[in-house]
Amino acid sequence: MPLPSYAIIAVTLKCNAKCIMCDIWKRESGREVEPAFYQRLPSSLREVNITGGEPFLREDLPEIIEVIHNRCDSPRIVISSNGLLPKRIEESMSRIIKINDRIAVRISIDAVGNEHDELRGISGAFGKAMESLNILKRGGVRDLGIALTLMDSNVLEVNKVYHLADEMGVEFSLSVATSSPIYFGKKDSLKPGNNGALGDGLNYLVRSELRHWSPKRFARAYFDYTLWEYLHTKRRPLRCDAGKGFFYLEPEGNLYGCDVLDFPLGNLRDYAFKELWFSERAEKFRRRANECNKCWMICTAKTAMRRNLHKPFFWLVKNKVRAHMRTQIL
Repeated sequence: MPLPSYAIIAVTLKCNAKCIMCDIWKRESGREVEPAFYQRLPSSLREVNITGGEPFLREDLPEIIEVIHNRCDSPRIVISSNGLLPKRIEESMSRIIKINDRIAVRISIDAVGNEHDELRGISGAFGKAMESLNILKRGGVRDLGIALTLMDSNVLEVNKVYHLADEMGVEFSLSVATSSPIYFGKKDSLKPGNNGALGDGLNYLVRSELRHWSPKRFARAYFDYTLWEYLHTKRRPLRCDAGKGFFYLEPEGNLYGCDVLDFPLGNLRDYAFKELWFSERAEKFRRRANECNKCWMICTAKTAMRRNLHKPFFWLVKNKVRAHMRTQIL
């Protein structure tokens, strides 16, 4: 069993939003680990998603980034933020970009205008998110994007947000609201009644991404296509790589194989990473994850796609021409 290449790290569970698709903001936050704690991460990590709660609520976020950057030999680090703290983001990023000028940031936008405010439970949320995006662009963040969480109430907003990202010249990524007892809380998946509108929206996204010539956009097209499959079958297109290619780490130091299953491996305050990763309990988790179909999110699909490159490749060969001919793909 190799060491993992990808990690989802929640640096805080504190949150300044009240999103309808997530209950993190309702949880009490325990004692968060200090920046030096992240020296305990495996040096094998090539990509790290820094998330929360809201990561920028931590004033020592630049110190955390610096430790991870040095420990893991300059991995790709992506900060996921709701964008509600434009001034704090500006201050923190002016320090972070000096540590890692390849830092990536994804700002959550689930709809355009007041609809986004309603979904995030905060008046003026859309305006603040846009302000944060513009601050980050001016600040020299080159790997910048918008992340949309898909749910019943914003199916018709997907293409609007996609076009917004295109107009701003930033990346666009899509995930679906997911239940998780250890993270998001219990949330309902999309209802079948939205299949028509959702199918039209995802078909448009897939064709649009396939008409580009970027490997990153090809991968995104494949993910969006397989998301449609997953929503219909409730079966993952590829077996889960949790506990093999990636893991989830809580702010208190608790290590999990993923951010969906309530199956802690132990606390990194008490054990070295390799002790937990190569333990009998971790093996038990991997067997369970191998048969799991509880989610299909980009953070839990990424390493599985890399392990099975032949499947996205043959799908691309099959559908690239169809996309240019504007043929229905879903």
